[in-house]
Amino acid sequence: MPPVEPNFSLAEIESILQTELEKHPQARLADLFKLLNQACYGPTHMDPDPEKISENLRGELKFLTRSEGITWQDLGCGQGFYRINLTALDRGDETVQTLTNSILASRLQNGIDSEKWRQTWEKALPLLLMYINPLPEEYEMIDTCLHRELLPSHSEIYKRLYDPHYRVVWHAERVRISKGS
Repeated sequence: MPPVEPNFSLAEIESILQTELEKHPQARLADLFKLLNQACYGPTHMDPDPEKISENLRGELKFLTRSEGITWQDLGCGQGFYRINLTALDRGDETVQTLTNSILASRLQNGIDSEKWRQTWEKALPLLLMYINPLPEEYEMIDTCLHRELLPSHSEIYKRLYDPHYRVVWHAERVRISKGS
């Protein structure tokens, strides 16, 4: 079954945000914006060039220390996309190819509807503000991302504390990756 954009209720959006803040309590506005976008659209924002995806994966995997087990983070209440921790994967070409194929298979066929995304973000923002207190420059950066249809990098504090190395895939791709790692 090809990936479909989940239609999250307000309660599900709050659950997604709470789960992320339990795992990463120092997450900032950019991190939560990125999380919610990935929960809705998975890797659809990525360039669909398989060579670029594979090259980026090889480059990132080369410098990571392997950990045991596959670590998955459910981004959408069991409805859609997951983050897979790259440190849990083998470093071989077969793994890179499997993950590349999974990323490509996880992209939404119709792309990202920027107006719908804006509406989802505006619906989520009041919930988010119950948990964090963004700085004015964080709001400005998110406005820029919305206008330019960009996805921000993680905040510096998120990178420093949590060292994120993951990719986002559709839930049905978990089986393929688990077999190939």
